[in-house]
Amino acid sequence: MNNEKTLRLIPNYRFTDEYERQVLLNLYAKLYVWIFWGTLMISALDCFISMYFQQIPFISIIALIGLMVNSIIFTRALRNKKVDLFDVDSKDEYQKYIKKARNGSILFAFVMFIIFNINNYLIPFVTHQELPKITALSSQIPMTAIIAMITGLIIYMIAKSKIIRTYKK
Repeated sequence: MNNEKTLRLIPNYRFTDEYERQVLLNLYAKLYVWIFWGTLMISALDCFISMYFQQIPFISIIALIGLMVNSIIFTRALRNKKVDLFDVDSKDEYQKYIKKARNGSILFAFVMFIIFNINNYLIPFVTHQELPKITALSSQIPMTAIIAMITGLIIYMIAKSKIIRTYKK
């Protein structure tokens, strides 16, 4: 499938001029991030719940595979149009975007850490299994903290790579 064919699936894409297309693509790029992470979290949570009930989560696995394929196609289409890049013209603007990327990655890592630790209690509680002991938590908390920090760092590096300086240092 060609990227232009993919982009034509966006409503009003064919009937707008170039500036309106860029605005539409920017809007859909921002919305797609929320749709992607929301669907990914729901599918992953459904997988975990199905596994605790000793069921094979076929629908969740198919949804995850479909989401990944859709994400790859949509991300490549947006990247080819250079929609996901920010051009900055001054050092102050660059610092503002770097701070925004840093705060967003820290917030994401913190929320991920909290959700991981809530799931350690919530899933056994819902499935009427024994809650984790203190010794299990003492190994799980540092592990989830490390996973959250690594994920936050990766998100920060990806966000930083999308900021392009157009000014001289």
